[in-house]
Amino acid sequence: MNDTNTETGSGDDAVLLEQIRGAMKKVHEGVGMAFRGQHPKGLGVVHGAFQVHEVPIAYRVGVFAEPKSYATWIRFSIAKEWDDRSPNVRGMAIKLLGVPGEKLAPGEAEATTHDFVLATHPVFFARDAKHFLQFLVMKGAQAKEAGEAKIQGKSPEELAALEMQHLKQLVAAFPVTAKFFTTAESPLTQQYFSQTPYQYGNYVVKYFVQHPDSKDRLVNEMQQRLATSPQAVQFEFGIEVQTNPETMPIDDATQPWNSPERVILGTITIPPQDFQSDERKKFGENLSFSPWHALPEHRPLGSLNEARRAPYIDSSTERHKTSQTVREEPELSDFNALTLGRYFEFFKRGDYVGMQSCLHPDVEFSDTGFDLRGKEVGAMWHMIISKGIQVSKGESTCANGECTIHWECDYVFRKDAKSTPRPVHNVVTSKFKFEGGLIRSQHDECDFWRWFEQAMGPIGKGLHLLDIVEDAFEWLVGHDVPPDIEKKARAAVKETGRTK
Repeated sequence: MNDTNTETGSGDDAVLLEQIRGAMKKVHEGVGMAFRGQHPKGLGVVHGAFQVHEVPIAYRVGVFAEPKSYATWIRFSIAKEWDDRSPNVRGMAIKLLGVPGEKLAPGEAEATTHDFVLATHPVFFARDAKHFLQFLVMKGAQAKEAGEAKIQGKSPEELAALEMQHLKQLVAAFPVTAKFFTTAESPLTQQYFSQTPYQYGNYVVKYFVQHPDSKDRLVNEMQQRLATSPQAVQFEFGIEVQTNPETMPIDDATQPWNSPERVILGTITIPPQDFQSDERKKFGENLSFSPWHALPEHRPLGSLNEARRAPYIDSSTERHKTSQTVREEPELSDFNALTLGRYFEFFKRGDYVGMQSCLHPDVEFSDTGFDLRGKEVGAMWHMIISKGIQVSKGESTCANGECTIHWECDYVFRKDAKSTPRPVHNVVTSKFKFEGGLIRSQHDECDFWRWFEQAMGPIGKGLHLLDIVEDAFEWLVGHDVPPDIEKKARAAVKETGRTK
């Protein structure tokens, strides 16, 4: 196959791809088509944010054309259904949400997702599509033998011995696989590589994911493991640029590139979360990842990537058929609703750190008492939660990147240390806007005078009565009359908010 063209250009190429597709189906039939073709054991599906940096002009391409935050789902996995403590190959599949533009995946051109598929070894065990077919033929025969052994009622020990025998056969035929099985480490502490090349505008690149390089790296790792409050995990996402086609070939995935030109394009942030709920596990099993869920600017290159196109769809289709679920890409609106749900769960639990993990770095907040931005918003929630508040969440609606939610709260209001503390029950309507799956703005509205009377006691009730009289007089004379009591009362509340 041509090194730089991933389309099926000749009859021989088409035959080869169909042979690979057929061989892949035989492998799946041996292990059960309900399983994924690659990295079947999921370690967990987590949500996060993918922040695109302001990169050099030459690399402002496709997804990375401008600084932007994308909501993302990430699936961590291992290649073999073994004990997690055993050496294994680990995978990281990243799905960005809300990516406009036509995609390359067959039948999914209108999808608003973009995938990156990576593993913990920088090279693949097969050179190209022909070499990969040889692997599949061997793997298919092994799967058939393993299936027959199960039917014959072989003991677990005998089945384990047979699997080890098969592994040794594969390593002998494909020596690169011997380097694949690394010792067990947390998937959050490893590096990941695309293994195969991709178009990147006018460049040819491979993707990689690594931890941010810092002079305090060891301290940061200890902090993440030992801190009382859970810490977010961060990765850097970058490209390794092909600078020499001879030493960095497109159609030999067993050859490491070792390019001198590596560019960091963005940062992935994974906040603390529970990813082991039954609902999350089910959602994760229904997710499909493919290197062809991509914009044309990031086209997969080489015969191996072409060989993956149809089998990935076959595997996903059969899995969903077996589980009787609809095969569809996740929507950004659902992600926003999830973020909002997490936000209020943290709020109800009094976890302001968790609330902050749902906020965009440049979040804006406004209500009767506050006009805040960025870190000020997190500081406000810290203050409110530390003083004590009971929250109950009502109905919510989300559409077109915005959500509206009705909620109620009970707390004690005290203007200052000398003021009388007064219980307040407030009914609030909040309007949210999102960016990259994080809350970009929150505007809260409530019945101002109802709140003011509770918070200020007799003074509040008196001012409300004067405001009613003022409104009636203005109606009689047909124009506004100073001093506009409500405006002054709102300004006083804002001033109190600023002093806090």
